[in-house]
Amino acid sequence: MPLLWLSLTAQADITVLPSRAAAPATVPATQAQCFQVQFLLRLPGLEALHFIGAVKSLRDIPAGDDAGIGQRIVELSEQAVTLRRDEARAFAALAPLLKAMGATPSLQSWAASEADRLGRPMQYSKDEQRQAKTEPQVAAILATLDEADALKTDTDAHLHDLALWLSLTRGPAALWAADVGELTAALHVALADHEEPRLAISVARRLRDTAPPGAPAAVRDALGLLVPKGGNLSGLVPVVTANVPAHSLAQAHDALLAAFAAKGLVAPEDVPKAPVDK
Repeated sequence: MPLLWLSLTAQADITVLPSRAAAPATVPATQAQCFQVQFLLRLPGLEALHFIGAVKSLRDIPAGDDAGIGQRIVELSEQAVTLRRDEARAFAALAPLLKAMGATPSLQSWAASEADRLGRPMQYSKDEQRQAKTEPQVAAILATLDEADALKTDTDAHLHDLALWLSLTRGPAALWAADVGELTAALHVALADHEEPRLAISVARRLRDTAPPGAPAAVRDALGLLVPKGGNLSGLVPVVTANVPAHSLAQAHDALLAAFAAKGLVAPEDVPKAPVDK
């Protein structure tokens, strides 16, 4: 799973094609901040959804396959550690960013509170505490599930407040940038786990076509890389990820992080590598 980098100060470096030298390499600072906020808010929740799905996959292991179940529990316990670490790092970066942007007091307070809580050891319920004495890995998995579910529910509730605040104070271009941030978070998680980034692909065409005036050509091109190939009906039928080459997914991911000055949110060694095209 991807690891978040704490530094928000690293500036992106994106190469501009000679034919488009006049176009800006990155979006305006305000749009970049909105992208970063939404990327940080959505990434932990999307990782949590992946983790929940992985836990449910225990049902696919035949009853009596103790070795298989044991191996899956080891894998899940490792994922649980990574998920909580990413949650903590995301909110540690999000809290000061919201403060710098002058977000509403309620948003700032909530993000700071979550950053503080996630920086402490995870809390176990009484049942989980008892289970930890005999099955520590199982207890950790269950506690992580409970915490991730609560955090996602709380985050979803604050997303509406964030969208309203951005709409009132930053305008449509900011909301567009925030949507691109969510798209990129979905793409990041999908690439890291070699899964189909259906969420990212399903909205790519709309975001490309509604890009505000002055949006860098690199952003439009990156979003275009995510549009399924398949004629005029490709935007009306269910997304078929195979229509988007794997290398295009990775290229779009990297280009969007760069254009929105967000490369510093992801450690270089944790940038997802594209699966091999078939």
